[in-house]
Amino acid sequence: MCNSNLNCRLTGSLFFESNVNVVNSEFISSKYRGAFIGRYSYINPGGIIRDCFIGRYCSIGRRVSIAAGQHPYHYLSTHPFSSSCLSPKSSITKKELEKSVLPEGKNIKATVPLTTIMHDVWIGDGAVIVKGVKIGVGAVVGANAVVTKDVPPYAIVAGVPSKILGFRFRNHIINELLASEWWNLNHEIIVNNIPAKNIIESLEKLKELIQKNNSGQEKEDIFLFTN
Repeated sequence: MCNSNLNCRLTGSLFFESNVNVVNSEFISSKYRGAFIGRYSYINPGGIIRDCFIGRYCSIGRRVSIAAGQHPYHYLSTHPFSSSCLSPKSSITKKELEKSVLPEGKNIKATVPLTTIMHDVWIGDGAVIVKGVKIGVGAVVGANAVVTKDVPPYAIVAGVPSKILGFRFRNHIINELLASEWWNLNHEIIVNNIPAKNIIESLEKLKELIQKNNSGQEKEDIFLFTN
C-alpha cells in the first residue's frame, strides 16, 4: 500500500517507498540517474532535488537544494552556451574533450555523481547540498548551510561552507545505532516498543528485539512516479 503524498513537479523518474510526503517541491533527474525516497521521509515546500538517494525517516526543511546543477568552469565560459561543444556540430568531439579536461580513465557520463542522504537525516531550511556529497546516517545539517564535503554519521554541521560542530551522541552509542539498522524494522514495532525519547533505553530495547528475532524487518514495495 502506497500511502504517500507527492505534491511535486517532476522531470524524469522518482522511485519511492510508502508513507512519503513531499510538499510543493521539484525533482529533476538526468538521463543517467534518478531519485529515490525511503519510507516516512518528508520534504517541506520549496525544495529542488536532483539525482539523489534519500533514505528512510529523513526530515528535509523548506527551500532545500540537493545536488543543484553545476556549471563547467573548465570550458571557455561558465554560461550554458559553452555546453554546446558537446553537440555533433562542434569542432571538438566528446572523446577529445574528455581527454583534455578529465582525469585519465574518466568519462562525462561517469562524472554525473549520485548525491546520497542516508537514513534519519535532518536538513534545516535553506540548506544547499552540493552534488555528489554523502550525508551519513543520523546527521543534522543546520539551516542555510552549504555542504560541500561528506558528512559523517550523526554529525552536526552548519555554516558556509559547513563545518562539523559536534556529534549527536558519543562514539559507542553511534556505533550501536549503526549496527542496529533500526530504520529497517517494522514501523509499528518501533512506535509501540521503542522508548524513543531515551537513547539508552532505545538501544537496550533494540538489542532485546533483535536477540529475540522479533525485529520484523519491513519489506517495502517500491513505487515509480514519472512524468
